[in-house]
Amino acid sequence: MANTYSSNEIPFRAKLPLRFRLARKAGIGLAAAGCACLLLGAGTTLAYLTDTDAQTNTFTVVESLKIDLQEPKWDAQPDTDKDGIPDAAEELVPTQTITKDPQVKNTAGTEAWVFLEVQVPTYNVRTVSANGGSVDAASNKELFTYAVDPAWVEMGTGTYNSNTNMTTHYYAYKAPVAVNAITTPLFTSVALINLADDQLAFLAKNNLITVDIPIHAYGIQTHGFDTYAAAWDAYGKQHQA
Repeated sequence: MANTYSSNEIPFRAKLPLRFRLARKAGIGLAAAGCACLLLGAGTTLAYLTDTDAQTNTFTVVESLKIDLQEPKWDAQPDTDKDGIPDAAEELVPTQTITKDPQVKNTAGTEAWVFLEVQVPTYNVRTVSANGGSVDAASNKELFTYAVDPAWVEMGTGTYNSNTNMTTHYYAYKAPVAVNAITTPLFTSVALINLADDQLAFLAKNNLITVDIPIHAYGIQTHGFDTYAAAWDAYGKQHQA
């Protein structure tokens, strides 16, 4: 079964320091409502009263499912140099938090299950402990952290791709999203991890001063799927075919 789905995406970029009528015609019934017998000359003719009726049932089918990935608070932030990066996301320092609020609106079609894919840049770096008393050994770490809203649930665990240096996470919105409804944001901010001082130079040396957090949104009809997990499984199979 081909399911109705939609996808959308928005980029994130931050700088670190240093830079679809069925017409069913009802069967025509012949109704014998009565009969009359007439004697005409040498023969007999039977005349039947008859009637017919028909009904056409009209159906309409949704043309498509459309979703819109939005970040209203992120978009509202000033961008003085018009480079697509809000001023607040430029020259980030360790532990700094920046407003970022990905949410999904179901703009047309039908009720939908909604999902978000978040890719977080991941590198072999060292970080400082919360109290600042020690520096850990270098290991692969996601450069940004965020708190997931309870209305969303992660599907599995993050998957690291050494070719892209990205860890990909998938999240499902727990409730169906009606047409014209908007989800709560997946999170409301992201924070740069507490990188050790020399790690900023490391990132600069490897041209990693500008990093991205790509986010993709996916929607699939709720009809036929009782749960977001069933819908996500079907979405995956349809796109693997």
